[in-house]
Amino acid sequence: ARAADLEAAPFTTWGALETYVSRTARALMWAAAESTEVSLGGVEQGRILDLAARAWGYCGLLRAEPFWTARGRSFLPEGARSADVLEHARSAYEEAKPLARALPAAAFAAIGYVALKTGYLRMVKQGKRETALFVRQATLVKASATGSI
Repeated sequence: ARAADLEAAPFTTWGALETYVSRTARALMWAAAESTEVSLGGVEQGRILDLAARAWGYCGLLRAEPFWTARGRSFLPEGARSADVLEHARSAYEEAKPLARALPAAAFAAIGYVALKTGYLRMVKQGKRETALFVRQATLVKASATGSI
């Protein structure tokens, strides 16, 4: 899936971009969840992983946009804007957030880092590259303690 990162125009449609996010962020999140050896058979648990991965994948693309642009490339499907990707990330996150508590505590580690999404997207909107380490750590501690993303 990461081979698309090397193509000049990797995503001509939203479907192609969604497939990329599914094969990268979703595949990694599912592998992490499965490594906990906790049953993830429930429909809601599968849905939370899919939504969280979509939010995280789109967020990652937005964070990497300056790197793509610096190389004269874009990950945006034809006719799309960064704001559209931001909306897709927000939408997936808002759907995932209330479902996160349904995951067993042991599986939360597979999605907990999605709690960083809000800070990362705020950073992207401000034109910054990274949030402070302490802020990221505090966000992750809070997410772990509360079971919320």
